[in-house]
Amino acid sequence: MYHVIVNPVAGHGRSLLMLDPLERGLRENNIDFEILRTTEPMEARRLSREACESKSEGIIAIGGDGTLQEIALGMREAWPSEAVMPTPLAVLPCGSGNDFALTFGGTQTFGGDKHVYKKLEFNRVCSCVENIIKNKIIPIDLIRVTGEMVCKASSQTFNENACVNIANLGLDARIVHNAHAFKKRFGKHAYLAAAYKSISQHKNIKLELNADGDKRFGSYTLLAVCNGQYYGGGLRISPSAQLDDGKITLCEIDEMNRLMAMALFPTVIFEKHTKIKKVGYSLCERLTVSVGDGEVLCLDGNLYDVAGDLQFELMKGALRMFAP
Repeated sequence: MYHVIVNPVAGHGRSLLMLDPLERGLRENNIDFEILRTTEPMEARRLSREACESKSEGIIAIGGDGTLQEIALGMREAWPSEAVMPTPLAVLPCGSGNDFALTFGGTQTFGGDKHVYKKLEFNRVCSCVENIIKNKIIPIDLIRVTGEMVCKASSQTFNENACVNIANLGLDARIVHNAHAFKKRFGKHAYLAAAYKSISQHKNIKLELNADGDKRFGSYTLLAVCNGQYYGGGLRISPSAQLDDGKITLCEIDEMNRLMAMALFPTVIFEKHTKIKKVGYSLCERLTVSVGDGEVLCLDGNLYDVAGDLQFELMKGALRMFAP
């Protein structure tokens, strides 16, 4: 039995366009499945945990990056002692950003002509079903996150979490926070609209880092802990990051005033930020970040209030994915 976990509100309801062709494709190939719809924040976490505990043959996620993060967390909770989680996962991306899909080999599709969109999504569904039939699975890394985290959407407290794509603190986390209020109005452009509001309110954050024993303390504009390359609806913050290299790619951007932060943002859009002196990259497998009160951690688009020490640990090949 396969379990399809769908977020009905992802992509302003575009997730539901995938259900009919997916159900038809699975039935035509005699694949048993169950459709599970989320109705509240963090429900995808519970549904994926229960699916894994029932020995699901595989989970098919229909939603955005936030839904994927919840599902990965639920899978970790079902398999806490497994270095590699046995339940495979397929992703049909249809959120407002779909940043994980860009690194994983997909493309973003938004709005526009409804018939064109439906054709693109139909092709994605056909590819997904074909890879399930062929059992075409590839392993990717996962970042385990520990520390005290309170989910803003559900008020639930977590001591352990999971990150599939990118975790971030500082300016970009505040942008995501503001973007949630802009999603209905601006759709895929919500991140851009929120960026300018957040930059006008920008303040640097003091962080203490320990990356594989290399300790440093400083004032930062932002910190991105990367497994993937893209966030914020297609911004390629970490071009060299790979999902299967066994390393965390750490992007550190030193303190900037508001004018400098405003100038930084267009360079990220056009992938020129890597040449800026205040932007640095390094690789590690374990990272500890000490943060002050009142900070927000963004995990794949989901927001958590945090304070104290956060540990990020790379779990090599922990997530088995049906190829895109």
